[in-house]
Amino acid sequence: MKANSEWVKTDYKIQTFLGAVLCFLVLGSVLICLFSREVAFVGGCLAVLFLMPIAVWQVISGLVYAFKGDRLQQIYLGVVAVFFGIWYFAAVYHSDFLVLMLIIAAIIAVWKYTVVRADYISLKIIDVPNIDNTNLLDA
Repeated sequence: MKANSEWVKTDYKIQTFLGAVLCFLVLGSVLICLFSREVAFVGGCLAVLFLMPIAVWQVISGLVYAFKGDRLQQIYLGVVAVFFGIWYFAAVYHSDFLVLMLIIAAIIAVWKYTVVRADYISLKIIDVPNIDNTNLLDA
């Protein structure tokens, strides 16, 4: 991939942080569900609301990569556009699909995260330390 390595590192770290907080909220609401349904509902709503920042960040990330010519990110943006179209029609006509749409959103988010993670890992493989000319001559 032809991208700025600092952008890949920043993107990976922000997505990891947002994903960890989201997982914490979802897990917390599931554990609280054992004690009280009302509190678990509030925790679930917070988790759904926190899906928005990670979704917005991932779309921005996808746009940056797509403008740089990354074909996989262009496909990702197409999938997101179709998903938002389905979400719009499901919200307008039927609200029964909310759980299904959240599951699909989570799958798309995990897919995007794995792509960014693979780019981040490839940076560690590609990065070669700078060798001074004096070290090269000492060999």
